[in-house]
Amino acid sequence: MRCEAAPRGVAAGTVPPVSLELTPLVLVVIGAAAFLIGLSKGGVGGGVGPLITILVAVVVTPSQAIGVLLPLLMIGDLAAVWVHRADWDRHIVARLLPAATAGVVVASLFLRQTSDRGIEIFLAVLSVAFVIYRLAEPKLRRARLRAGTGLAVTAGVTSGVTSTVAHAGGPPVAIYLLAAETSPVTFVATTAVLFFVINWLKVPGYIAAGLLDASMVRVVPFAVLIWPGVAAGRWLVQRVPARVFERVILTLLVLGAIHLLLG
Repeated sequence: MRCEAAPRGVAAGTVPPVSLELTPLVLVVIGAAAFLIGLSKGGVGGGVGPLITILVAVVVTPSQAIGVLLPLLMIGDLAAVWVHRADWDRHIVARLLPAATAGVVVASLFLRQTSDRGIEIFLAVLSVAFVIYRLAEPKLRRARLRAGTGLAVTAGVTSGVTSTVAHAGGPPVAIYLLAAETSPVTFVATTAVLFFVINWLKVPGYIAAGLLDASMVRVVPFAVLIWPGVAAGRWLVQRVPARVFERVILTLLVLGAIHLLLG
């Protein structure tokens, strides 16, 4: 059961400022989310980002979910950037970041005007789109897209928007990095650095939209669960085929999207 935030002087239909009530169920789910963030940083397949957002949105409002996850993601970013600090491509980050910044600004304005139901629908549609992307990815690899300015702008803006609204900006960046034919190490490192910056860029918009307040500081201690998640992720990817992870994640994303659409 969700813990609804009471409106405090905002226009009808828009997302109200949030104050997170840490019930026992919410505590368990946030702890699980922190562990899953670590699991994704440890190498367990794509799709974990939107799945984590859906998981938290089951027990709190969608606006609370994206707000509470941001501090945990930022802490996870620190670990990822430190590990991959020598391998990222500065030129690719420089190409993608201006458009991603524009996407963050647009999405922040959207969050100030939309309702929690609007965020639910956006997250559900995005989850289905991610499933379609993963199924089409082999064809994208063979398509030999050109990593030009047009693709950089499209990928950057789309990533900024989807990351801001649902913490799910990975696929657009992945498409660009595939087109740029980066090595696996550079792919992971560049993605880590880019989203480290993007997540910091979200902070002013989240505050302006009422998605972050002092109550969110209370989730920071859960970040300790990120580290065992990373260790578990590294252990699992060496023993469980990636296809198994992907099938489980994609199935859960479809089920989560259905849950959100049914309200």
